[in-house]
Amino acid sequence: MQAELDKQRLELEQERLALGAEKKLMENVYQFQSSQVTLDVGGKRFKTSLSTLTKEPNTMLAAMFSGRHKLTPDQEGAYFIDRDGTHFHYILNFFRDGDRAYIPNKKHILE
Repeated sequence: MQAELDKQRLELEQERLALGAEKKLMENVYQFQSSQVTLDVGGKRFKTSLSTLTKEPNTMLAAMFSGRHKLTPDQEGAYFIDRDGTHFHYILNFFRDGDRAYIPNKKHILE
């Protein structure tokens, strides 16, 4: 009888640990989804996450969204950046994917 109780107790403990891990994962997903940021870069809109913008610590975007500076969104909730937005998606993809991000090296594309 005691052996059966010990077995059930062990199974319950394993289940509790698995549920705790799943809860932590879901909290991380919620945090990621609730930290969406909309940027207006030269009139082009980009939606990303706060974690993407702060991924590279020594960048202007990381400094802007670190919480140290007061930022004021526009009427639609976007943060304006006074730069040409044509190639901004390459910057976001680099923040997301690092060295695996596709960045064109053709001069006519970059100009």
